[in-house]
Amino acid sequence: MKHMKLIRFVVTDPRHRLKVGYKYRFNAVMTENKYIWNVTDCARMSGFREILTPGGRIKTHVRKIYYSNGVFRNGTEMGDSGYGIMDDPLNLVREHVAHDHRPDAEAKVGIMDTPFNKNDKTIFRFRIVELFNDGRLQLFSKRAPILHKALFGVMVGKRVIFAPEIDGYLVNIRPEFRHEPAIGSLVVCKPDWDNERRKYYTVNVQLMHATRLQTVYKPVFRESDQLAYAFRVRGRPSPAFSGFFTCHHFGLVENRYDLPYEIKENEE
Repeated sequence: MKHMKLIRFVVTDPRHRLKVGYKYRFNAVMTENKYIWNVTDCARMSGFREILTPGGRIKTHVRKIYYSNGVFRNGTEMGDSGYGIMDDPLNLVREHVAHDHRPDAEAKVGIMDTPFNKNDKTIFRFRIVELFNDGRLQLFSKRAPILHKALFGVMVGKRVIFAPEIDGYLVNIRPEFRHEPAIGSLVVCKPDWDNERRKYYTVNVQLMHATRLQTVYKPVFRESDQLAYAFRVRGRPSPAFSGFFTCHHFGLVENRYDLPYEIKENEE
């Protein structure tokens, strides 16, 4: 079945008292909603229990997916063992790096299950909500090589740059830089990390060329009338993440409303 992560197995029988972190063997039947299954009987398996955080969430390890900023994995490449692909909505992990920079370096986190949503077309079910420092982590601000590198970015607000190479952090232009590039401009900047404010700043911004992205200021979310800048870009559906779009200017972008793509031959 497509989008297996959407399936929820629901226990309605009060005789079955399940506890978070334990592993169970069970039988279930499908309801009228193909994504909701009712558990008919279950039995706890011995000798297995996940470690829980003080807040009662499952504690596990995640690895960064190096070709997708802000995305992490628990388990195998295909996600068939463990909790699969997840994001970091509170930005807990991306501000830290392991002393061990090997590809298999891990961070210890607490994860949260997301509510059922039949309209969710992505592969993200669990989300990172806690980070535990076991002595192997250091603040991202100490990772000096990236702080002194000229980065590509897009002006996404008044004196604000989006730079996809630094995990989606925004770069703020300091007042000392008097020129104000237009929103949508493609720029190169050299960001420095302000450890007290936990933000990137720059005083060195250069326009890449006169052309800039087409923008429109309008309501972009179906859930509200809030105005925001929308940018016209070219890209393609992500081959790695169903429900996502990838482009040069912004990296991995969620196709939140499952919109159809306009496919053009020989174009991305």
